[in-house]
Amino acid sequence: MNDNHCPAFKAEIERFMDTHGCRCASGMEPQPSYPAWKDEPDNVLSMVHSLVQHTEELVDDEKE
Repeated sequence: MNDNHCPAFKAEIERFMDTHGCRCASGMEPQPSYPAWKDEPDNVLSMVHSLVQHTEELVDDEKE
């Protein structure tokens, strides 16, 4: 990710990784076959990208 495009997003992702980066795709604890999010942030970034691309599919908790 180019740091010049959105410094606010980069700062929020870093804050998120500081708090939740030890998690991995297989669950809460990192395993050799599933690296932690902080070790492979592309996994998290691809989830964010998908959510941004498909906002019409998100559920509004207040309406539900």
